[in-house]
Amino acid sequence: MRTYEEALQHYENSKAPKRSQKWKKYSDNPRYLNGVSNWHKGIHKEDATGAIYYRLYNTNVAKFFPPLPDGTRKVEMRYYSSQLTNIFMYDYGLNYYHQITTEGKQVCVPYVQGGYQDNEPSATLWFDSFGKLIVDKSKHLDIYTYRSSNEDKQKRKDFKTKLDTLLTLAMFRLDEYKDHATFKDDYGAPFGTQHKEPVFIEDYRRWVHSATDSELEVDNPHFVQYFLDLGQGVMDVLASHRIYNYVPEGDRWSGSLFHTWGKKPEEIDANNLKMREICNEITADEFKKSLVNRVLEISGMKTGTVKTPWGQFKDSIPRKWYS
Repeated sequence: MRTYEEALQHYENSKAPKRSQKWKKYSDNPRYLNGVSNWHKGIHKEDATGAIYYRLYNTNVAKFFPPLPDGTRKVEMRYYSSQLTNIFMYDYGLNYYHQITTEGKQVCVPYVQGGYQDNEPSATLWFDSFGKLIVDKSKHLDIYTYRSSNEDKQKRKDFKTKLDTLLTLAMFRLDEYKDHATFKDDYGAPFGTQHKEPVFIEDYRRWVHSATDSELEVDNPHFVQYFLDLGQGVMDVLASHRIYNYVPEGDRWSGSLFHTWGKKPEEIDANNLKMREICNEITADEFKKSLVNRVLEISGMKTGTVKTPWGQFKDSIPRKWYS
């Protein structure tokens, strides 16, 4: 995170466009950051306040105000959710995710897309003369998580009760699921199945989202078949995840059992046997829990319905959050 002095020096060391028509539409004494032809990236200085801001297209990503007489200083951040914004912030030292407070604590500032109707900043950060965040004066746009209400919990419980018969049928197929399991690096790596998942899970997801209410009854023959097929996809992911996290003695890398490059045929055969062994060690309870969680996730019942603020300047940010 830059200071005002660093931003001012950067501005003074940058060149001003002289004849470019595209630059003329921008106010506040624009200067270019990466060649005059890159008109969408600029650094500006306000005449009235002396503030320096970094602009990407029409978003003033970071605005640094001159220090007050007591040494405190304000920075306004405006985030636009795009890869280009992330690269811009990285290239020019504008990241602000982690901050140390005046109490000596490290806190997180979420990157939330600002409200453009009222030009509300994503974060307004105040720092003392030592560059420490003054939490009481600062604020950022709220983020939210969804928590379960009592109604959500009861709905989940009732649905699990309805699944009991199908879960029993799936347990009878446990050895069959293991015998036919497909092990893939993509299925086991963290977040891997966000982009690629077994076809049985894809089919179940697609069918649930297109089926009628009557088709989604647990005694419907189509539901029964899709559910039992889903069990194979769940086993593929569960086994692949266990295999990915297994690190052989003397190795350092997760997922090493999947790697075949530079290995002898007998090493590959030994790894394949180990994969099968890891799969066979999966218990019925572990498989049942994974299957139920997958069904709840696809049906949308795993996530609660109560939108709850996370709070200002917490020491962590949840993996899943909403603005």
